[in-house]
Amino acid sequence: MPLVRMTHAPYVGPGCGSEGRNKKLAHALPELFVQNSRRLGLDEDTPATAVQVTHHEFTVDDVNTPELWLEICFTEEPPSETKQMEVRFYLEQIITNWFVENGYVMPDIAVDIFWGPGRGFYRIQGEYQEW
Repeated sequence: MPLVRMTHAPYVGPGCGSEGRNKKLAHALPELFVQNSRRLGLDEDTPATAVQVTHHEFTVDDVNTPELWLEICFTEEPPSETKQMEVRFYLEQIITNWFVENGYVMPDIAVDIFWGPGRGFYRIQGEYQEW
């Protein structure tokens, strides 16, 4: 189950272009992970509701931060080092393609990827999943 923490620059005010972009990306990520489940090493029956995305804002006191930081934790057993590098490559393609296909300029971005293993469960919108 992928857990995505999206941390971004604070919004400057109403109509800030990055606010809409970040919200759209957050809502797109679950489906993007499901569509690419095999390439990302996920079970092929992973539902979109299993991909959790949370938002956080950097503060003025944060140092050396990009405009957008994605911290991705897969609760699955860690794959081989080679497969981890492949997942990193695929995630970069998936994220870059999303920006291009939606007409956005690629922001200053950092993506960190971690693997569990993790154990847990969720009960969301009438669905139940355990791992």
